[in-house]
Amino acid sequence: MAIRELDRFLVVVTIRTPNDAEWDRYLQLYESPETRAKRVLVYASASPSASQRLRLRVAEGEYPPRKAVLACTKEARVAAVAASWFNSQLRLFSAADIDPALDFIGAAGSERTQLRRTLDDLRRELSMPRSTRAI
Repeated sequence: MAIRELDRFLVVVTIRTPNDAEWDRYLQLYESPETRAKRVLVYASASPSASQRLRLRVAEGEYPPRKAVLACTKEARVAAVAASWFNSQLRLFSAADIDPALDFIGAAGSERTQLRRTLDDLRRELSMPRSTRAI
């Protein structure tokens, strides 16, 4: 799991189910009101466990951030669909639908370029292929 905080956005990339230490670091970001106000872009090949998803719902509270999930696998897609039942601010996109995902989280102009670059950097950091076939 790799996470990068930008001005108005939080970018998260997963290639496997996060371990509890990784998940704890992610949830700590929600302790800050400034972070809670950010929009979230998730590029997922794996999903958090059921208990991790529950902890996230608690951390996000009554007003979760707007979140776009780019699902690369069926596992990630199923988890995102289930999470969307409890979070009206979460929308699922295929891995190839980066532009609609960026529209959903309100990224404009140079932010879009920065978010794309950040996704590429985090995928490279995790040794993830640049292009993942959409499901």
